[in-house]
Amino acid sequence: EQRMHLPLLDLGVKPGPDGQAAALDSMHALGLRGLLFESGRSYHFYCADPVALPDLVAILARAQLLSPIIDSRWVSHQLIDGRCSLRISTDSEKTPAPPVFVARVGTN
Repeated sequence: EQRMHLPLLDLGVKPGPDGQAAALDSMHALGLRGLLFESGRSYHFYCADPVALPDLVAILARAQLLSPIIDSRWVSHQLIDGRCSLRISTDSEKTPAPPVFVARVGTN
């Protein structure tokens, strides 16, 4: 049985029309399908399709080339760990509200 991974991405663009457009353009450029959330100070992407580790590494490596739209430091940590993780949390300073669904991304 092969272990599968759900590609996740932490984006480095500020919320707003320009940031959202850059986030969506990046997901389309990567050929990914999934859900985009505004996470307070930026965006998070949750891929709809699980992949094997070699494909996860390829997706993350390609995503890292899209820095600063994609948070390249975050990607580096995921590559080192060999898996993706994003924390969904709220606090009184950085992210007082939970992430908000923004868009469904498809490769149509």
